[in-house]
Amino acid sequence: MIHEMTGDECLEGTQQVPNDWKACCESLETSTKACQYECRISYFGDKWGIPVLDGGSSFIEIKYCPFCGEKL
Repeated sequence: MIHEMTGDECLEGTQQVPNDWKACCESLETSTKACQYECRISYFGDKWGIPVLDGGSSFIEIKYCPFCGEKL
């Protein structure tokens, strides 16, 4: 799907998570499938984070769910 405002490929509905991952809450599950221009949370190798829209080279690492506080 193409993002209507930028013309980039939209990531909404896709996930970047480990294969056996189970969300700790519905809000986290939803945020892993969000558009990249919203607060999207993804898994980067061995760390969870919020991607920085700089071409894909960095992210803000998080260690706890921002919604329920569960350790990720």
